[in-house]
Amino acid sequence: MKILVIEDDFSHFHMIKMSIKYAMDRPVAVDNALKLNDAIKFMSINNYDLIISDLFLPYSSTLMNTIENVVNNKKDAIVVFCSAVKISESELEHLKSKNWEFFAKDEKFSDNLRDLIEKKLK
Repeated sequence: MKILVIEDDFSHFHMIKMSIKYAMDRPVAVDNALKLNDAIKFMSINNYDLIISDLFLPYSSTLMNTIENVVNNKKDAIVVFCSAVKISESELEHLKSKNWEFFAKDEKFSDNLRDLIEKKLK
């Protein structure tokens, strides 16, 4: 399984990586992109099973710019958007209307990620 984590905060990346390892019962390769433009390069040359993307990234002008770029470049990967910053109700509704996954980076994040992986990737 190949996973891309798009996250510029090292502590959040580490938490996500540990959540992935906790959720998986098989070997996992995890790439990390720190900026949106790096993520686009990763997605252009690799096929990922799962992409976990922060919503607020360097070289991304807006939350919707991040979403559009990830969705347009993801290929067949399942995408989970996440944020430690509270997003507006309208932004959350937009994500839900597109059936995109969103998890807050809170105390439930690891459990939410594990549940998603068990349902969609095992």
